[in-house]
Amino acid sequence: DLLDILSKGSNPQLILKHLPKCFDNIKTLEFNKDKEGNPTKMAIGMYSEELEYVPWPKEFVCEGPVETWLYLLTIHTHDALKTRMTESVGAFDEKPRHEFIFDWCAELVQVVCRMVYTEDVNWSFEQLEEGNENALRDYNKKQIDVLVKYAELILTELPSNDRKKIIMLMTLDVHARDVVMGLIDSKAETRE
Repeated sequence: DLLDILSKGSNPQLILKHLPKCFDNIKTLEFNKDKEGNPTKMAIGMYSEELEYVPWPKEFVCEGPVETWLYLLTIHTHDALKTRMTESVGAFDEKPRHEFIFDWCAELVQVVCRMVYTEDVNWSFEQLEEGNENALRDYNKKQIDVLVKYAELILTELPSNDRKKIIMLMTLDVHARDVVMGLIDSKAETRE
């Protein structure tokens, strides 16, 4: 594989089959096309093994020594995901959760939803400390509403990746619900 990569490094299209061996869960790249519809050396996004597409905020040129552009591609994909993460965090409050989850790749959705869960639990404890004895119960009701919405969505016609994303979120959120129910049952009053 290494010899094949080094010998064909000037043609990114011939390197694509090796990407899954070089990168975690990057199956291939999306490239701009020239006037004849042929891919250029300008990559504009990436596909996961599940063929979930993540567009990049900036293009990436796959040219020069292959070892250099593959290394720079690593940095570029990390930077692109950081940028998309910032955008997805900012977008969370713009739509209901059951719509938000379809706008972003699974990785970003699950991280944002875990961040929101942490913020909501902390906020519930702040409310408890301020005298709202039902803060955790109120949040638990909100969690159940989200799970009910996921259950409704899973019964609809969905693309495979969206179905997997919802199943993943349901699994995480059922666990999160159980944690909050445990806090309620133990009569937790503070974060500590």
